[in-house]
Amino acid sequence: HEVLVADAATGRPLGSLKGHAGEMHGMEICADGRHFVTGGRDHSVIVWNLDTLRPTLDIDAPRGPVETIAFAPDGRTVFT
Repeated sequence: HEVLVADAATGRPLGSLKGHAGEMHGMEICADGRHFVTGGRDHSVIVWNLDTLRPTLDIDAPRGPVETIAFAPDGRTVFT
């Protein structure tokens, strides 16, 4: 499963974020505009760098599938 990334002004595709083995349910962009977090049914949380479209952090969520996810206002903390 993947998230497609496009330029908001032109609609031009920039790439995609691929990394979850199952469906993604939770996702949010950080207030800094440079990071994006996704959570999935595969029990993982991935923080993406939107400049490189690569993961900066990949965490297993031992308590089960991640249905919802959010950045804290500080941009350094993620809630699942």
